[in-house]
Amino acid sequence: MTKITIVVMLSLLVAFTAFANHADVSPTAGPATTFPPTDDPWEIAFYFEAGTVCADNQLLGCAFAEEWFFITGGGNAADPNYVYVCNADGTFNFEFEQTNSTGWGYRDLCWDGSYLYGSVTTTVVAFDVTGTYFPAMNINGPSLPNRALAYDPISDTFWTQSFSGPIYNFDRSGAVLYTGSSGVTAAYGAGFNDVSGMLWIYSQDGSPQTTMYEYDPVAHALTGFSFTVPLVPGSTSQIAGGMSYTVEFDPLIPGGHLVGMTQGTPEDQLFVLEESPSWPVELSAFNANVVKDGVMLTWTTQTETDCYEWTVLRNGEAVATQPGNGTTVEVHNYSYLDVIGSGTYTYQLMETDISGAVTYSDELTVTVGSVFVTEYSLSANYPNPFNPTTNISFALPNDGVVSLSVYDISGSLVATLVDGFRSAGSYEATFDATGLTSGVYFYQLTADDYSSMHKMVLMK
Repeated sequence: MTKITIVVMLSLLVAFTAFANHADVSPTAGPATTFPPTDDPWEIAFYFEAGTVCADNQLLGCAFAEEWFFITGGGNAADPNYVYVCNADGTFNFEFEQTNSTGWGYRDLCWDGSYLYGSVTTTVVAFDVTGTYFPAMNINGPSLPNRALAYDPISDTFWTQSFSGPIYNFDRSGAVLYTGSSGVTAAYGAGFNDVSGMLWIYSQDGSPQTTMYEYDPVAHALTGFSFTVPLVPGSTSQIAGGMSYTVEFDPLIPGGHLVGMTQGTPEDQLFVLEESPSWPVELSAFNANVVKDGVMLTWTTQTETDCYEWTVLRNGEAVATQPGNGTTVEVHNYSYLDVIGSGTYTYQLMETDISGAVTYSDELTVTVGSVFVTEYSLSANYPNPFNPTTNISFALPNDGVVSLSVYDISGSLVATLVDGFRSAGSYEATFDATGLTSGVYFYQLTADDYSSMHKMVLMK
């Protein structure tokens, strides 16, 4: 058996002011409240100049699905409007034309975990992440026009509001379940937070024109919380565009993220807002070093507030505890040696305050010693969609005869990438689709009693 050895010597520094260059803004009272809201901070976790990346100066809706940002262009009465797909790092991936799109195109987007939905004048249009449309799943929207759009996974329904009309809750058949005033005017985008069960409505009203309001879909009233999106770096002015909610952008953040557009000067920008619990200590460093006997963990605090205890978690399980320092403004250094054998491990700190409340740090992943391939695996190709080449990775725990083949949608063999004996280990094959037409293709790995097939999309 061929042994694959990966030895990583690393020192990772993780600061809990990861986005210190962007100002945190506390929420202000919503337009219908008579009481001051409690602290519910959001911060800009990520942004990019979408207008430049998509080469479109009129961007409207946005959503995050399957590790991609989906952004809609609009306002082209004569030319087609497009859906632009960007990678999670803000780089361009591919685009496709909007269907059922007139004038402004899809004003807002939402994602139900399987399909994306775009709000058009009188229709909610359904399509998947490859740009395939499903007319039978389209919904006749109750608002004219349908503008702000959000999917409610708790009730499997949708919410929409026009710029100045009432808010509507409707099901997949288009039947209206509720309508009434949301208390928000100039609505342009919406995102349903399925963690809190609240709907955020993004408005162009007021000054600045980028305030979002929290709406209770059960009480049918504003909660009193609002948040004004700060000026995104690089912009000199901005107004609200579309908005959506996601737990997929960073699953480690328990509060999820709101993804929004600013229609701004000099260009439109996409931003991601992060809602996370306040950290009762100022943790300036968290390091993991692979040493002779295992992994040495060190962390440093600048201040602590009611800090009772630290717990070190390895792969989600507690392996050590150390007492905290209560409330202090002095620097404190901590360390713990985890004597552990070879393997890959994920570490996290859990801080417990004197009331028993806990808060978690970011995670660090380290690899120690020698790692063997222990099971067959066939990974998703990258990139996907692709044009004209893509890479396919697979792993073999045993020596043997291996076949990696590519088939078209009809099941016909179009390419054989691997066919013969391979030693145990990890491999990568490149598929070149030059000369093939755009469409869906399948690749299948067969080895011993193992067989696995994945789908990929060629888009020229």
